[in-house]
Amino acid sequence: MYLRHGAYYFVDHGGRWHHLGRDKREALRRYADVATVPQAVSLGAWMDRYLREIVPRKGQRTQRDNAAEMERLRSVFGDMLPDEVRPGDIYRYIDARGAPTRANREIALLSHLYTQLIRWEVVEHNPCRGIERNRERPRQRYVTDEEFWAVHDIAAPVLQLGMRLAVLTGVRLGRMLSLRREHVTDDGLMVPATKGGRPLLVEWTPELRDVVDGLERLRAVASVYLVARRDGQPYTRDGWQSMWTRTRDRALAEGLIAEPFSWHDLRAKAGSEAGDEELLGHQDMRVLRRHYQRAPRRVRPNRVER
Repeated sequence: MYLRHGAYYFVDHGGRWHHLGRDKREALRRYADVATVPQAVSLGAWMDRYLREIVPRKGQRTQRDNAAEMERLRSVFGDMLPDEVRPGDIYRYIDARGAPTRANREIALLSHLYTQLIRWEVVEHNPCRGIERNRERPRQRYVTDEEFWAVHDIAAPVLQLGMRLAVLTGVRLGRMLSLRREHVTDDGLMVPATKGGRPLLVEWTPELRDVVDGLERLRAVASVYLVARRDGQPYTRDGWQSMWTRTRDRALAEGLIAEPFSWHDLRAKAGSEAGDEELLGHQDMRVLRRHYQRAPRRVRPNRVER
């Protein structure tokens, strides 16, 4: 707190001077109010609270993504006060970002931050509301059977079984790596519910039973995890992705496939070829049809007659 021209001021981390009044006792009271909520000084401080209190409730991958996204947001908005951010500032960020999809994710995170700020009674309005996001085109990469087996046949045994499990069940990678032996039931493979959904019981087929039994045989010791290393320990997401990327890139280098595809594209292959639209667990079938059904649609031609 500083005395300047007969009045008391508080200077925040951004160098801004806040008038506290001329009466010292009243100025001290106002200073105490400011000092007890240091996060209110800048949006960057509230970002820190969001990372501490909100992000840990999310999935591990989302936590990593949010941490990276928040650092980009911090570099632009971190020194601003929460109520200083205007829609024009957000549009300038989107235009300058240069990565349309990532910009959308970052502004979505900023919007959720402001939702929390409203709940924490820091601001009354969300400047992200009504912002027009970049248009995103659904990914169209469809993995053919030939491409699938070309990568499969040069992969390590555990990766081969994982690839087959992904296409048979459509299970996401994070969910697959978290499957435990208790999820192997008499009636089928129980896939735990995602947020807001219900568990899926994937009924046994000879192919699915063969994959699950194969995963059991690979381990040298017992494990609570269905997909595990030989020592019974679970794979990390990064470790699995590294193994996958090396194998996929080898297939590219050897000319076995012409274009790369991601592990997530295997989920789209499962959705494209599923005989049951419930396989991927979407409550809104429009998500399935827009993002996961990528195989060419078979249609009959018209007849042309004289």
